[in-house]
Amino acid sequence: MTESQFAVVPLEVVQDRRLTLEQTRVLVALFSFRNKVTNTVWPSRAAIAERTGMHPSNISSATTALVNLGWLQKEGSGGHSKSTRYTLCVPDLLIPTTVAHSATVADSATVARSATQTVADSATPPLADSATRKEQSIEHTNEQKNTARARSTDIAKPVEVTDQTWSDWLQLRKTLRAAVTQTAIDGINREARRAGYTLEQALVTCCANGWRGFKAEWMQQRGQQQQAPRETAYQQQMRERVAVLTPRFAAQPPKQHAGDFFREQAIEVQAQEVGGARMIGGQR
Repeated sequence: MTESQFAVVPLEVVQDRRLTLEQTRVLVALFSFRNKVTNTVWPSRAAIAERTGMHPSNISSATTALVNLGWLQKEGSGGHSKSTRYTLCVPDLLIPTTVAHSATVADSATVARSATQTVADSATPPLADSATRKEQSIEHTNEQKNTARARSTDIAKPVEVTDQTWSDWLQLRKTLRAAVTQTAIDGINREARRAGYTLEQALVTCCANGWRGFKAEWMQQRGQQQQAPRETAYQQQMRERVAVLTPRFAAQPPKQHAGDFFREQAIEVQAQEVGGARMIGGQR
């Protein structure tokens, strides 16, 4: 079992939000090479890569970013068995809100697989087409309802209609979930004139009967039903008696007055002259 190694780093390392994971690992590794006497270290890139578990090609880009962030000073470029000298520094942090552009890693640098964590594709499934269409349908329906409400408020009350009738009719249309449009008002007005009604009377009739619309034919049918003759109890009794005596008269429609019924059923008898008459008791 190998002995654990420790690195003493300033608290500002964890407070600096500009540092990426890769840059933090490289910076901690450089502090691990530091001794108590000096802040200058000169480990090779291979040595830094061994302590960080990173690829050696990523070390140079990380140290360059640390220089730009004020954490390092570099002397020399390495090579020919000479390591680069790093002087460790602690920058004055102002708690920046955004990461400086110079703090980003070069495009050529790649992060080791162990240092990254990717989300599985199955964890972020795309929205199904059916759900998208459903949302679009709901939005379209809401737009139509809003448009219908806006049109309803734009319709002005006709001059010939009273405020109370207009208010009642608007409430009826709302209850029936029917839009208030100029086309609907014109249609009711047209049918009202055919039936001999005013628009006021037509709307009152709609409110009284809970009608969504108004038709002249409806009023004509109601008028015919009200004008149809009705058989009284006396007429029914006489018709039943006549049906027993003369069945052929029972099929005829009832009359409004009993006198009319019997006048139509009267039997004509031809008059004849009588030669003589004998009175009761012998007197003429």
